[in-house]
Amino acid sequence: MSALIPKILKCDLRVLRIVDQDLTFADYKKLTSSASIETLILWHSTIKNEDDTIVTADKLLGGLDNLHMFQTINSDNSNNFLMLQTETVKKIVQHLNGYKKMCAFQLCGINESFDFASFSNFLLKNETVRVYLSYGAPVSYAYEESVKNIIKEIRKNRSLKVPEIHFYSF
Repeated sequence: MSALIPKILKCDLRVLRIVDQDLTFADYKKLTSSASIETLILWHSTIKNEDDTIVTADKLLGGLDNLHMFQTINSDNSNNFLMLQTETVKKIVQHLNGYKKMCAFQLCGINESFDFASFSNFLLKNETVRVYLSYGAPVSYAYEESVKNIIKEIRKNRSLKVPEIHFYSF
């Protein structure tokens, strides 16, 4: 795929599905440059900066104001977990709060480094977006309990969308 991207003059995509690819951030920005993307799917793919560091998930969401659905699936041997650290999750929440048409947000293969406490700020106000989180590695008892407690709080308010969360099991 990356060999084809330099040949693209204009890109006006509504759906962008990137599967088993390693792309540069420059290539990614070219594919999303029209800002017309409504569905963004990243399966087992890595987007890297020029210095070979992984682009954070919040930067992938930037400039995609028409986004309706975002999905990423990471393999359990992936180093993409770095995409979901505390500051990144806070910025993702800012993006999610700003999207007017977002209806589905899915992260698969996350681990305990995903800052669920920061993400809960979005969940505790979310009335429209279907959220699906799947952990690809075991989490501590304390982490799982804190997630379950927030879900209990969400369930108390019938107007909120209850996220679907799956924890890793053997």
